[in-house]
Amino acid sequence: MTYVPLHVHSIHSPYEGFLTIPEIVSRACFYNFTSIALTDHYNTFGHHEFYQLAMEAGINPVMGSELRHSSLVGEKGTYHLTVLAENDRGYQNLVSLVSAHHTKDDGHYVTADELSTHSEGLIILSGCRKGEASQAILHGNLGRERDVVDRLVEIFGVQNVFIEISCHNQPEDQLVIEHLALLSKRRGIPLVVTNNDRYLSREQGETYDLLRSLSGKRPYIPRENPQYEHYLKRDRELEPYFYTMKDAMERSSEIAGRCSVTLKHAGRLRFSDISNPGDTLREMCRRRFILENHNKPAGEIDRLQRLMDREFECAGREGMFPFLLFLRNLFKAAVSQDIWVEVMGGDLLESFVAYLLGIIPLNPVEHGMVFRSFSPSGDGVPPPVELIKSKGFKERIIRLIRDLLPGHSLNFQVSQETMSFHTIVKELGEVLQVPGHLGKELSRMLVSDKRHRTLASLLEGSEAMRHVYKQEETARRLLHAADGLNGRIVHFNLNSSRLVVLPPGAERMVSCITGSNDDRFLLVSNNAVESMKGWIVTIQHSHFLSALDRTVKAVREGSRGIPSFFKYEEKGKGAWVPGTLDDPQ
Repeated sequence: MTYVPLHVHSIHSPYEGFLTIPEIVSRACFYNFTSIALTDHYNTFGHHEFYQLAMEAGINPVMGSELRHSSLVGEKGTYHLTVLAENDRGYQNLVSLVSAHHTKDDGHYVTADELSTHSEGLIILSGCRKGEASQAILHGNLGRERDVVDRLVEIFGVQNVFIEISCHNQPEDQLVIEHLALLSKRRGIPLVVTNNDRYLSREQGETYDLLRSLSGKRPYIPRENPQYEHYLKRDRELEPYFYTMKDAMERSSEIAGRCSVTLKHAGRLRFSDISNPGDTLREMCRRRFILENHNKPAGEIDRLQRLMDREFECAGREGMFPFLLFLRNLFKAAVSQDIWVEVMGGDLLESFVAYLLGIIPLNPVEHGMVFRSFSPSGDGVPPPVELIKSKGFKERIIRLIRDLLPGHSLNFQVSQETMSFHTIVKELGEVLQVPGHLGKELSRMLVSDKRHRTLASLLEGSEAMRHVYKQEETARRLLHAADGLNGRIVHFNLNSSRLVVLPPGAERMVSCITGSNDDRFLLVSNNAVESMKGWIVTIQHSHFLSALDRTVKAVREGSRGIPSFFKYEEKGKGAWVPGTLDDPQ
């Protein structure tokens, strides 16, 4: 057996992890790891991508998270705990614990009671340096580390608890290891080596320190004799620290071998209860087709018929008949309630069938649009849809969707945004204390041309930037540091405009954040929703549709003097928007 990394952070641990999911899996392949874990800080956002890439590479993905918990022995503070899912039941409990972090008013953590409630199927490592056992030793509270481990055994069972040790060449490391090794011997709880991996190579250590400085917006002060040891290591790089504890290194492989989680979900969304949705859809389209085209030349009718038949064939092949009927019913219900809503972008705008069903308002054939597919992502996977609406109505549209999808839970999505290169340069300039004039000059050049997202493309496309780069050593240092961080700084945002519908039962595989109004925001990427055969619908507000809505209402009310403009208020800000379609302004 060989060493397996069981404590690894990706960029989905904001300002803590530096590794992308593809990098983790790629390096695992390069090192010939049989397994590798992903243990981001109290979130599971990257799990589905990690699972898919690892399985494709023939590597066992160990699904975990580093949780924060209140004291297990009644002390103050919160502490870290490394939690791994042994099986599918364990993964559901892991998801529940991650979700429980975001239900407290005084911070992100779980309680001992919550750990007890969701203990089945989990393997526990006692935690890194910020674990309660290690903190007890570092603060001289000897004996408390024993009580902590005893409590973990009480909650999770002796066979599922391991004492985690790591060494990063710090003076305190050996003290902690010695005391934990003694505790392991006395209590019969096995040791396991981890490295708390956060970046790919030792050379990235300084850039990682810059990342940490950005998290607190504090000036960057280079460390004296820095020990960059949190890079993704293999056994031969750990052996010098644990040459008398090889069994603790090999135990990581034993633990990984116990972990087997399946993130595939067999369920599907049920968009229609009609027994023959294809026949129903064809009949609806046939009637509209006749009404629309009966007076056209025979040759044109034949051409349009072939286009329609080709789309029917595509919809049948991709399993989209129920979904198209659902959209037709949704738009029909919206119209019946005087709700202005339209599809914004996407392949549906190219569909002649979607036009015949009343899903889109314009005939794509008349505008030279070429249809390709309803579901390019895969068989039976409903495509994401972006809807635009007039002022208000979002809650009513959500209710319509809920009424048309009984038995399905609707939740919002936690969206992840990557910090732009321009913003990284700006914020790095502050922590590196770059002179104000230079920072402003760089910012001005980056704002004027946002096409460039890497240092290479920026220098290639901007003569002014090349000049500054050549003349200013400080600028070179700043730009290279920003390039090293590019794509690695992410933020999570509660996105109440994006609705996620998952098949029944699939929610048990996704953690969530509870919002201020008890709304649930799922910690899940678009790709993960697709892999679970779920559906994403974005509902955005459109000023233009609001103008149409206002105009129509004014006409219905018999207003003689419809103003050219009206003032639309939102969040205390006024914006003038056109009041009629033919307004020349």
